[in-house]
Amino acid sequence: MSVSSAKPLRRAWRKYLLALLAVAVLLGLVSLWYINTDSFQALVRRRIVAEVERITGGRAEIGGIHTVPFRMQVELRHSSMSTTWLPLLR
Repeated sequence: MSVSSAKPLRRAWRKYLLALLAVAVLLGLVSLWYINTDSFQALVRRRIVAEVERITGGRAEIGGIHTVPFRMQVELRHSSMSTTWLPLLR
């Protein structure tokens, strides 16, 4: 391979890497936007309620939910459980 043919190949790799980086940044921004939508909040609420009900064998309710994406936290507000057996309190 000669020196003159190596330069275009190197430029092509830079373009591919730059395009891949741009796609990754765009995907990250879209993900952050989606985490803050009402549909994502409802999805998280349904999954948390279903899992708590499965674990406790009772009924669970969540009044409000808020995700904090940069801290990887989910805040629950006004939650309640009704069950006669709580395995979580052992």
